[in-house]
Amino acid sequence: GVASAFFGILFIMLAVPIHWFNEERTVRSEALSARGLEEVISVEAERVSKANRGRLVHVQGRAKGAAYLQDPQFRDVAVSRCLKLQSTVEVFQWVQTTRTWLEGGRVRRCQPRFHAEWTTTHQDS
Repeated sequence: GVASAFFGILFIMLAVPIHWFNEERTVRSEALSARGLEEVISVEAERVSKANRGRLVHVQGRAKGAAYLQDPQFRDVAVSRCLKLQSTVEVFQWVQTTRTWLEGGRVRRCQPRFHAEWTTTHQDS
């Protein structure tokens, strides 16, 4: 009845601005893609030209790194023909969480809890 009609009108009032925002974002994205297609030039991967600096270029070829990459933490390891080298260190440690609730409507109670987990950041506990 009345509640269904109310929620129907409410959902339409919420859907219209959301749909408008989504369509506006899609138009912006398509306009940017069209501009990119107009301005892009295809170049050969073997030759570099200073005339193409600051321009949108399309290159097709095999990517390879020109220098050895080395992680400062592991100096004995060097990788050649690599584009990016990333190391992630994780530690298995105790992590504290706190459970908070109201007791009797007024008294705030906190209970610390600890559990062990792998983490990439240091946890003070």
